[in-house]
Amino acid sequence: MEIGNRFVGFTASPTTFSGILVVIFILVDATLKPFSRTRLMLLFIVLLLVYLSKTRLVLLFLIAYPFLVFFIKKKAMSLGLVFLAVFTTLFFVYGLYGLVIERFPELITLRYEDARDASFGLRYQMYKVVELDFYSGTIWEMLFGKGNEYSRLLIIDEIGKDFFPHNDFIRIINDWGIVGASVFFIFLYRISTKNITGLLVSLLYLILWYSNMIFNLFLISILLIASFQLVSKENLEFNRS
Repeated sequence: MEIGNRFVGFTASPTTFSGILVVIFILVDATLKPFSRTRLMLLFIVLLLVYLSKTRLVLLFLIAYPFLVFFIKKKAMSLGLVFLAVFTTLFFVYGLYGLVIERFPELITLRYEDARDASFGLRYQMYKVVELDFYSGTIWEMLFGKGNEYSRLLIIDEIGKDFFPHNDFIRIINDWGIVGASVFFIFLYRISTKNITGLLVSLLYLILWYSNMIFNLFLISILLIASFQLVSKENLEFNRS
């Protein structure tokens, strides 16, 4: 199935499709031997389907995936430090995006033939609306938030459509405040340090915050299961050594 020129698979959204697909890939990959034909073929198929969905951040994650796994298993950095590094990078992704597209303009033409990323322009506008609203709040509101779904309703008032903020990093800070966002951040950090599978799913989950999937029950359920139960042989060996 396609929406416009983007493949959506068995879902109604290309980003939802790519997210679910890559989560399944991570879980299956944890049970496969490194450098096996099955593993390489599976990665190629998933890469192709995500490419057809034109979900760019997820595609970049998949391209980096083999190097990331190798890097983690070599223990160049702890699981927690990898999580913190990726989290920090993603938090500032809008600023970094402008630098990246100067060097890799094909990231725009992947979805827009005229090389003009109208989607990013709208997303950045919505991000600024929520960011400015956060700074205009009282100290109490900054610390404890303005209530769940506040940012979503704010966008409806400002834009006139239910687009969501398309940036769950600023959305959760504005809705739940610095205290609430910090608690949720610590929750994700603890999951990411349990095992490699938990870390990889956590990183993908953070990427999907740019697709309004922070409250996706499928992803949150998989995070909990992966962190406490789906520990592969490789993960056990990593934690024991």
